[in-house]
Amino acid sequence: MISVDIEQLNKVSNKINSNIDSYEETLMNLFNKLKDATNDWYDSKSVAFDEAMITENNDSQNFLGEIKLRKEIISFIIDKYNNIGKKIKCDFDNKDRLINKVDYCISECTSIINEFNRIDNSFYYPEYYIILNQKAKVVDARAKLRSLREKLTGSFQKISDYEEDIKSKIDELEPFVITEFDSNYITGELIPTVESYLYSDLLSNDIKNIDMYKDEENKELNLIFDEFNKISNGYVSSNVANYKNDCKELKKNIPILEKNRDKYIQEFETQIVNYETTTTITKNMFKEKAEKDKKAQKSDGEE
Repeated sequence: MISVDIEQLNKVSNKINSNIDSYEETLMNLFNKLKDATNDWYDSKSVAFDEAMITENNDSQNFLGEIKLRKEIISFIIDKYNNIGKKIKCDFDNKDRLINKVDYCISECTSIINEFNRIDNSFYYPEYYIILNQKAKVVDARAKLRSLREKLTGSFQKISDYEEDIKSKIDELEPFVITEFDSNYITGELIPTVESYLYSDLLSNDIKNIDMYKDEENKELNLIFDEFNKISNGYVSSNVANYKNDCKELKKNIPILEKNRDKYIQEFETQIVNYETTTTITKNMFKEKAEKDKKAQKSDGEE
């Protein structure tokens, strides 16, 4: 059974478009904040982290591209079936039986016409024109049945072709897996910089924003995939199962993305701790030195 409701599919498609637009904005904000965070922290490791974020952003954009490909499948279905009508139902299991019924009616009409043709028209009688009128009605009925048969076979063939085209589109979709962020993103030796800094307050605020956008990303992605699953609200076909299975596999990237975002945050938090520890150690060193100098001065005074 093939069933298509264009109105329902348009609702699903429009909702997905809206969710994708929201996600694109969130993704942009997320990576802008990641850029801000690397501006709040500068040393050789922050430079390497900033470069790693280029790869991370590319992976996220590629994932977004894969999402759009799945959305385009729904648009493809709408465009195809819009050529037939707004609501379509087609049962291929009954195709032969339906065509055979029409063929039977056409055959019966032909038999009746043949009977009319056997009537003697070599002389005039009052019923002659009545008979011709009835024959014309049967001839017209047969013509309409033949036209109906042609439309039925054409519609069945068109829907069959559409289903093959949709199947091919789904089969063209390739598996996609986000790469997990490697915390060992520095491949070479850390090169000391002349100046290093970390603005703890600014970076802490950026971390909060990154965490907020991470949560928004997760929510919006799940909304998108929930809508993908609603394709069956407007489309019933053997293609639906394949489409849903593909989306299910693609959805497995969501927890990987969330895990990656958590690793970014963890890296920033680690750096804050490292810098605060270094600052504390430095302060203690200066304090100890000052105390030693003070003691030394006192000893010199007593002498």
